[in-house]
Amino acid sequence: MFGVLHHGTVKNLQLQSPTLNIGDNNIDMGIIANSAQHGTIENVHIYDALIYGNSGNSNHVGGILGQGEYTEINAVSMLRAEELYEINNFGGIVGYMNSCKINASVASGSMDYGKNFGGIASHVCCSEIRNAHTDFALLFPQKAAGIVATLDGSNFSATIEHCYSTS
Repeated sequence: MFGVLHHGTVKNLQLQSPTLNIGDNNIDMGIIANSAQHGTIENVHIYDALIYGNSGNSNHVGGILGQGEYTEINAVSMLRAEELYEINNFGGIVGYMNSCKINASVASGSMDYGKNFGGIASHVCCSEIRNAHTDFALLFPQKAAGIVATLDGSNFSATIEHCYSTS
């Protein structure tokens, strides 16, 4: 929907069966926005998304948001999504998040191939994830995790509370 969401808000939105085709040289990609800085995404729900392609040279792919910085994500869901082919650095809600907050969110679906998969986020730095859960069926993933694939907490703080995965 948006290339960059800068100091913007997306609220009270439902999408049925959106398609996201990822090309080899895309930087960050998401169904709602490729990237967001100082934004808010609230009460957004995506059903039956089809995310496909080869993200070999892409940085981050997210069901809702490709990359976020200083962004709040509240009460969002991506349900029954289907990711096909080699999608790398994929997060069910956000691909990469720095100084973001996610609360009361859920992601579910299936993923065929890919690496660095996180049910909520692929890569997290200086962020908070609270009250979230995931349920993904994974086929041949490399470096996959139910909530976050890569957590950069060595030099910065990150918080994950009251989350679970049935993946």
